[in-house]
Amino acid sequence: MQSIWHFLSKICHQRFISSRLMGSYDSFAGLAGLLFSWGTEHHRVLMMQNILNLIGRTIFVLRGWDCAPLPEYWLPKQVIIGFPHTTAMDTVMAFAGFAIVNRKGHVLVRQEQFRWPYAGLLKKIGAIPVDRSQNTGLVGQMAEEFAQREEFQLALVPEGTRKGVKKIKTGFWFIAKEAKVPIVCWYLDNKNKRTLWVGRLVPGESLAADLESIRLMYLKVGWEIPGLEQPS
Repeated sequence: MQSIWHFLSKICHQRFISSRLMGSYDSFAGLAGLLFSWGTEHHRVLMMQNILNLIGRTIFVLRGWDCAPLPEYWLPKQVIIGFPHTTAMDTVMAFAGFAIVNRKGHVLVRQEQFRWPYAGLLKKIGAIPVDRSQNTGLVGQMAEEFAQREEFQLALVPEGTRKGVKKIKTGFWFIAKEAKVPIVCWYLDNKNKRTLWVGRLVPGESLAADLESIRLMYLKVGWEIPGLEQPS
């Protein structure tokens, strides 16, 4: 087994010649090792994690992007908001970024999308079905999800759509406040091809004051959040 492991590691080292893919080499080597211990649920989870990590790193490298490591204030539970959300590729980069740091970002997806053959994949990547046609108490539902899990990262895009946004959605603030978890701000810096962790905020008593604090966080990295003057 040891000789096989060294052989696979040597192949990985030869193939991933770019220094920026050394992280992917580690993922590939780990994946190779797991192939010989397949069988338990734990190994299957690790196998999937390594596969997603490799895919995520490959996407970033092919696009010439850098992915920021997890910030020191990272916690097992939090609401993560991201800007901007202008193209479908923004979503792809967000999922790839989570895969690189070996975390699962749960997202809200319309319930009608949970049908064969997509349902299984959506669940695997952390999607949570939402019925947008009814007022089902989404804030309470998400707060319950936080309460029931030891680790839960809920990723939301306040812009809510890739079309022109005149005002942002503020449901993320109400969810974080109800669940008693912080809000972590993430930025997709398209100009410099990098991701950034902008900062963290614990919801206070004033929505307006917290939105202003978030606006200033993003302003420091060169992004003006659209529609904050008229939050919903």
